[in-house]
This record gives sequence, structure tokens and C-alpha cells, in this order.
Amino acid sequence: MTPGVGEPFPGVATAAGRPGARPGPGLVEAVRAVAAGEVSSRELVRLALDRIAAASENAVVTVAAERALGEAARRDEDLMADGPVGPLHGVPFTVKDAIATAGIRSTAGAPELGTHVPAEEAPAVRLLRAAGAVLVGKTNCSPWSSDLETRNPVFGVTRNPWDPARTPGGSSGGSAAAIATGLSAFDLGTDIGGSVRIPPAFCGVFGLKPTYGLVPAGGYLDTPAGAADPGPEMNVFGPIGHSAADLGVVLDVLAAPSGGDEAAWSVALPRARPDIPRGLRVAVLDEHPVTTTDPAVVAAVGRVTDRLADAGAIVSRPAPPVPLDEIFAGFGTTLRAQTVLSHPDAAPLPVRDLVASQRERARQRAAWAEWFTRVDVLLCPAVPTLAFPHDGRGRFRDRMIHCSDGVDRPGLVLTSWTGLASSLYLPALVFPAEVHRGLPVGVQLVGPRFAEHTLVALAEVCTR
Repeated sequence: MTPGVGEPFPGVATAAGRPGARPGPGLVEAVRAVAAGEVSSRELVRLALDRIAAASENAVVTVAAERALGEAARRDEDLMADGPVGPLHGVPFTVKDAIATAGIRSTAGAPELGTHVPAEEAPAVRLLRAAGAVLVGKTNCSPWSSDLETRNPVFGVTRNPWDPARTPGGSSGGSAAAIATGLSAFDLGTDIGGSVRIPPAFCGVFGLKPTYGLVPAGGYLDTPAGAADPGPEMNVFGPIGHSAADLGVVLDVLAAPSGGDEAAWSVALPRARPDIPRGLRVAVLDEHPVTTTDPAVVAAVGRVTDRLADAGAIVSRPAPPVPLDEIFAGFGTTLRAQTVLSHPDAAPLPVRDLVASQRERARQRAAWAEWFTRVDVLLCPAVPTLAFPHDGRGRFRDRMIHCSDGVDRPGLVLTSWTGLASSLYLPALVFPAEVHRGLPVGVQLVGPRFAEHTLVALAEVCTR
């Protein structure tokens, strides 16, 4: 493999495949090439650093060049000496700026943390580095990870690689933009209401929200005091990558006990059936009671549905076990309760309302767990809109957003489809289905708890 040459995801044009762009190798190919001695870790890291320096999207906002090159040199020495080699050996990766990285500035996009350099590293970052990955920099995010755009007073605006006049989404917009332009092999983001799914949908890449609690979420920056541990309700850490297979590799590294649980349990995720999608029971939902969805998104879901049916999946359109508007109401209540952490001026939610909402959400999770004994995977939109123009008029929950189909929607309803998996603690994967008028269209797969590898395998089928 020659550094700088890579494959975009099959079947769909990508930002990295557009004129003048910088396509890069995916994680699986990069790991294989390093292990085979076809390219060194130092060459891959230098390639990533050169691309970051030349990029115009403002995706990677803090660079750890000297440290990364030093780590890459040690990875190469380990390989030559037949030393320890992990599943991510020698590949460059980036981390959302809302995640603590020891010795590297970590701001959460907030002026209060503008010079913050953590002494402790998030456990998830430690897992990735222990597996051999080399951290090259931090990616931009909205302040306190609380918007669907990526702009903040510390680093400014991140632009969508497909159209610089549009947002890459948020809050992990820098993460998705970095992957779409080949700046690293993968990125580690965070997701409460869709932050590792909405940006990939807008930028034409892949994002995975794991089952709640599966990946250690310590080291999340959401308060002026620094890192929260274990972080807010519904929050998960998840990978953004060049392919579904890349997400699966990173997930296997990230899935681990956290805190003091290491002595009591370990993780063994179920693997996908080898014959996917033949016989897989796929439920399809493409209408949401709280908002309309851009017809381009609905059409993309329909075409993916047809491909799966042709490949042997058993496709149906059953009613959801709990109405989607009821799930969205509980999701919104929890989201409002958490706003107080990073926005002290926000009105607190009465305790009785929060407790009632949590009990209702527990009932909903039980109903959906039973539903998933009769359904293997849910296929649905990722976002009701394609990437929309930069707005910047305040938090998305407080404003109307002019969407890709010309409809003005309340900002909160743009999380209507992603909030489903968040509120129910379920794994969800967003992949690029097609391109519409020059913008990528992402769709979403949702599964029962711990079905991540089934989602990965199905997304691979859908993007072949």
C-alpha cells in the first residue's frame, strides 16, 4: 500500500473522493499494511499530520505531532523486535475534544476549559492506545457537546467537507469531518442524543452508538470543573470510521468493564450470523409522529429496504411496541434535566417529573426488549434532514432550523430518530446510503442490546 492511497466506501461517492480531496486508507486496511511491513506507523502518522495541516474544514483543532511521531516510532520498533502488537497497532486516530486526553489540551469547546490539559486520560482512550493506536489530535465539537452544529468560541466553525456552507452536524462534527476527509483512521466521539450518528449522516461516513454502559464513559468533559465520571445519563462513547468493518474492530477494543468492575466481569459480544442478511427479520419505520422526514431520506430508506429484501432478508413494517412520540417525550425530559450541568442558568426539572420519566423509560425499554425477540434489526432514518446551512443562532433546542427540504423544524425534533436508541439504551449504527443533490444521505440500523456486530455485518452488506 502506498501512503495516501485508499478506498472510499463502496458504491457511494464520498467527500474524500471528490476533486482535490485526500482519500485515506480505512482502519482494517491500515492495520493489515502495518503488520505486513508495507507501510510504517511513522509514515501513516506523518501522512495524517500532513493532511491535518493542509485541511480547510477546521476539523482537527489540537495536534499532538511530536508525541504522535514518538509513539509511532515505538510502534515500529515493537514490530521489528517481534514485540507486542495490538489490533490497532500503529494506526493514527483522533479523539473528540469533549474527551479527556492526558497531556493534550481538552476543552469541550468551552471557554471555561480553553487552557485545560487533563492529567488523567479517559479509560476509552487508554484502551485504544493500549491496542496500539496512535493519537494524533483532537477534533472540534460544539460547546459542552450541546448542539447539532459544530462551532464554539475556542476554535470557531467546522465546515462540512461536501459543502463548506453547511454544517457537518454536531456535536461530534469535527470527528465526522475528519474521517470524511481522511485525516485519521478513525475517531472516538460521544453520543447522548445522536452525536456519533448525526454528523456521520451529514458527512457520508459511518458511526456507531454502542449499547449504553458497554464502553467506559469516564473522562467526558461536561462541566466547568472538568471530567464527569461516569458521565451523564444516556451518554456513550463510540467510533466514527471509514467503513462498518472499521467500527467493529474499534468496538471490540472499546467494549470493556469500567471503574472497579474489572475484577467481576468481562465482555464477550455476540458475533453476527455468517449468512446475513438471509433470513434476518428487518423491521422498517420511516414515519415519525413528531415531525416529517425529508423525502430524500425516506426514499433512501426505501431503496435500502428493497436491497435487503432482494438479498433474502424478511422485511416487515410492524407497529412499534411503544409509540415513537412517547419515547421522544421521555428522551426530551432526560435531555432537559441534563442541561443544568453545563448551563447553570437553565431551569431545573422537578424531581418528581424526572423520576416519573425514568420509570416510564424503563417500561419502554422492557417493551422494546420483548419486541426484539420477534425482530432482529430496525431500519429507519438517521435524521429528518440532510446537512443544513450553518446557523449559529444559539442552542438547537431553542430555535427553528431551516432543513434540506425547505421545511423549518424545531431543533429538538432533529434528534427524533436518533433519540429512539438513546432513550432505550440500544445500539445503533448510521451508514451512508446514497448521495442526493451533492449531499450524503445516512440511514440508521437499531438492534437489541449487544447486537452491535449484527448491525456492523448488515451495514457491510448495505454498502457493498
